[in-house]
Amino acid sequence: MKKSSGQYWDETWNPIVGCPGPKASPGCQNCWAENLAGRFHDHDHSKLEFRPEILAKPLEWKRPRRIFVCNTADILNPWVSLEAIDRIMDTIYKAQQHTFIFCTKRPENLSRFLPFELPHNLELGISGCNQAELEQNLNDYFAWAFETDNFPFLWLSLEPMLGPITLDNWLGFHREFIDRVVIGCESGPHRRPCKIEWVENLVDQCRENDIAVWVKQLDLKGECVREIGRFPKHLQIRELYLP
Repeated sequence: MKKSSGQYWDETWNPIVGCPGPKASPGCQNCWAENLAGRFHDHDHSKLEFRPEILAKPLEWKRPRRIFVCNTADILNPWVSLEAIDRIMDTIYKAQQHTFIFCTKRPENLSRFLPFELPHNLELGISGCNQAELEQNLNDYFAWAFETDNFPFLWLSLEPMLGPITLDNWLGFHREFIDRVVIGCESGPHRRPCKIEWVENLVDQCRENDIAVWVKQLDLKGECVREIGRFPKHLQIRELYLP
């Protein structure tokens, strides 16, 4: 539960860690969480671990915070138990002073894990590293959303961005359901390139459609740059919400 600086969250809360099973996406090839776990040896990332002893931690934080839930795991991994999901959601319902942030590469599991109306203090992120993955994941997300009449705050995590991405298929009727887009290059020693023109094009799409955009990190001359002051001026954008 480390304090995070310069990100779109204030705290991380990891009642689930680890990611067993096959990798869900080409974006998982150089998984930063796997590398981090290997470096510090705090757990075996290939095994899922539920940590019920920290479930109540957000209830102890009185000041409102933005809390990233399980940022080193996928809460919709099929290895996660329904009991674990229920207990995590119970804390979220009780801690109404906070905003909780989910991000998943497995929205096909939404109907199994979250077949009910989500609380208003939850922001649900759908991940995609390329066009094909984003199309599939948004199709799965909207199938669940319309089936359950469930339309939470929706944000897209396009990180690592491994190719050009267009939102054209989602900027008509579905546009009103997309609230934020987070863009970032891959990090780590084996990172793959993310061309600046891909980012520029996506930012333009968001601007034209009144979607908040958060440029998290950029591939600048082969370096993963996180300091916003080093970004090109027109990409120095970090918006949580639009007015």
